[in-house]
Amino acid sequence: MAAFLLPPYSMRRVRAMCFRLGGAKIALGSEICGGTRMTGSTVHIGKGSFIGADVLIEANTSAEVRVGENVAIGPRTTILTSTHEIGEHKKRAGNAVARSVSIGDGAWIGANATILPGISIGSGAVVAAGTVVHKDVPGSVVVGGQPVRLIRNLSVTS
Repeated sequence: MAAFLLPPYSMRRVRAMCFRLGGAKIALGSEICGGTRMTGSTVHIGKGSFIGADVLIEANTSAEVRVGENVAIGPRTTILTSTHEIGEHKKRAGNAVARSVSIGDGAWIGANATILPGISIGSGAVVAAGTVVHKDVPGSVVVGGQPVRLIRNLSVTS
């Protein structure tokens, strides 16, 4: 009876609806797992995307996070739009800077990845688990490691 009243993915869509009420632009059909946090209202998530458990999406009011359609983001991933300039020696975290992040359609971000401010990840790209993405990633490639490096190219046909 419980499976009929509460299908396995229903709460993921309810969470997406709650984030919509908070101002995020989340397309219908997207799923968001428990523990996910989003700051700011400049988050855009495309149709059919999946956000894993305990993901942090930090969207500064002066920058946005754009997640394309059919994107999969693994658990405990962190996406940041805020950083600081390097300040004087008495306070190294200088003036705040906001830079937008973009993840293209069909991309797959592995668990525990960190995407730093200002990064663009191309359509169909795969970011391996645990990768710190500090530079743009082209479409249809697999990247991983620290520092991030190209692992291989992927076919653009299905």
